[in-house]
Amino acid sequence: MAIDPAKVQEYLAGMEFPAKKIDLIRHARDKGAPDEIISALEMLSESETFENPTEVSETLEDTALDVPGNATETEEEDEEAEGEEEETV
Repeated sequence: MAIDPAKVQEYLAGMEFPAKKIDLIRHARDKGAPDEIISALEMLSESETFENPTEVSETLEDTALDVPGNATETEEEDEEAEGEEEETV
C-alpha cells in the first residue's frame, strides 16, 4: 500500500529543511505519526538530504514502487484490464 503524500506532509509540518532521514523520523514521531508513516520514512536513504516536504513525498513514492509486491493502483488497474481483455478474446 502506498503512503498518501498529504499524510506524510501533515506529519512534517513545521519541519526545518534541509533535513536528513533521522530528523524527519524524529519530527514525525514528535507529531504523533502512525507506524506506517514512520516505517515509510525509515526506508529513506541515510545519506540523502531532503530540501522540502515535497521531495520527501516524491522519494517515498519512488521507494514504495521499488519494494517487491508494491504496485500502484494504476498498475493494478492495468493488469485487471489486461486480464479482462484476454477473457473476451
